[in-house]
Amino acid sequence: MNRIDPVKTACCGCGACASVCPKGAITMEADDEGFRYPSVDEALCVNCGLCVKACSIGKEKPAHTFEQQYFAAQHKDDDTVMQSSSGGIASALAAEVVKNGGAVYGAGFEAGFEVRHSRADVLSETLRFRGSKYVQSDLAQTMQEVEEDLRGGREVLFTGTPCQVHGLLLYLRAKRVPEDTLVTCDFVCHGVGSLQVWEDYVSLLATRHGSLDRYNFRGKEAGWHKSYPAIQAGSQNVSEKYKEKESFFRMYSSSVITRPSCYQCAYTSYERCADLTLADFWNIDKAAPAMNDDRGTSQVLVNSEKGAALFARVRGAAVTQECSKEDVWQLHLEFPTQSPKNREVFWKAYASQPFEQVLLRYGKHSFTAKCRRKLMPVVNKLGLYTLAGKLYKIVFVREKKQ
Repeated sequence: MNRIDPVKTACCGCGACASVCPKGAITMEADDEGFRYPSVDEALCVNCGLCVKACSIGKEKPAHTFEQQYFAAQHKDDDTVMQSSSGGIASALAAEVVKNGGAVYGAGFEAGFEVRHSRADVLSETLRFRGSKYVQSDLAQTMQEVEEDLRGGREVLFTGTPCQVHGLLLYLRAKRVPEDTLVTCDFVCHGVGSLQVWEDYVSLLATRHGSLDRYNFRGKEAGWHKSYPAIQAGSQNVSEKYKEKESFFRMYSSSVITRPSCYQCAYTSYERCADLTLADFWNIDKAAPAMNDDRGTSQVLVNSEKGAALFARVRGAAVTQECSKEDVWQLHLEFPTQSPKNREVFWKAYASQPFEQVLLRYGKHSFTAKCRRKLMPVVNKLGLYTLAGKLYKIVFVREKKQ
């Protein structure tokens, strides 16, 4: 049968199959954990095979022949840096593209704090893409919109997870869309969290405080190295109440609410699908100590000629320093997130107990996480980040399956 039949441990939920289907026979439907998977309407399917072409399962990643380059970078505008998770380089890329009449696609909060991809072609609209969102975004009609812009010859910057970038590229190639004016940007990903758990958390915060008006997963009030959620409820800043309390972010950090396919992620390597890769530059104290002002520094991997060309256009808006491959090493440039032993126990509890009770139990840092949080600033300051990471890998990380 010439149609998709993905398994949960492999399907990343990018939605390329649903986007490419000419008959609308495929919809993305959430399972009991809140992760979307394709569902095929047999009555509408004509077995054209486009969904198979657009599916990333079992497909080789696009190869770049460009000699990869590595940079530390920080935007020169203070407000941009402080409103960004790291150094604000994604904002610089977006601003450059829209300034030249292009369109930018990224993930942002919509009504009710739902995380969706959307399109922006003016600078003010790109601001909602700032900051990390630790849940899987809904791409909805994004791939079709990217196709329309590219067929019109418009410059496009698409930012997303590595698997979303791969899904988009396969979609465009299945539809034979020219990619000359497309630049893709991914990030070093730890895995995506459950949208359903996130919705429950948002609802709980709104109930506790009467409203929820702003949520930033990584506010920098205490500095970049000690970031914690910045939460606004009405006129009240309630961030302090969640600094050391149970939180969605801590559940995410424990990996119990991570999508199953992320534990076998094929994109945790230096071989990237995207033209550019961004991340927090946690090894900045060793690589470029003068750039570490505790406001955030971006790590930039330039993976292609197109990526190099766009990055060159924004370097005037940023302080940059070229680095080595060893400088930018991160665990998730080599290994995927590990499936925790208590994942199944968590989901059984989630299905049978009140959410607040589950949050109280699983929304706290483990002893290991607390130690890591205390030690990492010291490790970074001493320039031992890479060594610490390699020791962590030896002790805790199981070899990635081939």
